[in-house]
Amino acid sequence: MKTIVLILAAIAAMGEGYHNHHHEFQHGYRNGVKPWQFDPTKWLIWTLSKLGLTLNLRRIPADKIVGASTNEKRELLMCGHSPIARLTIAVFVFLMLGVTSVVHAERPDSTAGTSNAGTRKLFIDPSSTSVALRGKASLVVSPLTHRDGNYVGDYQLKVRPYFFKSEKGSLLLAASDDAVRKLQAGTAINFTGQAVTHKDGRTHIVLGRATPSSRDRGSVTFSIVTDDARIVFNTSYHFGT
Repeated sequence: MKTIVLILAAIAAMGEGYHNHHHEFQHGYRNGVKPWQFDPTKWLIWTLSKLGLTLNLRRIPADKIVGASTNEKRELLMCGHSPIARLTIAVFVFLMLGVTSVVHAERPDSTAGTSNAGTRKLFIDPSSTSVALRGKASLVVSPLTHRDGNYVGDYQLKVRPYFFKSEKGSLLLAASDDAVRKLQAGTAINFTGQAVTHKDGRTHIVLGRATPSSRDRGSVTFSIVTDDARIVFNTSYHFGT
């Protein structure tokens, strides 16, 4: 009978994975003939022989073992793999395919995260700051929608007690996919934009810096450059629906 060595089966079966060797050489006391082969029964019998509890242990000569192994390999080459060998290969391939599928399923999709942020709205919390002559400016920004590489929406600027300087208009902030990706990865970004008043179409330059505290929120600084001043607002932002 052919000797089929299955290391995993030997460990799981406490050495019986090499049992086919016993069928090939019935009078040998070993299943695993190599010193490193896991065969607790062999080691137990050998230990008992040293204690005088077993006698006349028979070992198969190395040349006979090599000859049997050579014949077996020749027959495998001529006849193809045995059913057990084919089953072992099939199980191995199945396990490898399973591991590959799990790794692929768990791999994070960075592009999906960026796309998701682009479809969600950007919310900027209301803020206020001091202006000249003990005045106070308040900024309210509507939820901004991502469109053509920009976040667009409306804003309202109120200046007290100088109400004649208050205004409403449309706001556009440049936000490329690369900038959004960096922001979500935890990197602060600088941005530019413009604010256009509804009343007379005047355009103000907007400069800013967003610093993330997590993937979806952080702090932001706005600088709105008007005709006679530069008003700076410090507030927070977050992405949402």
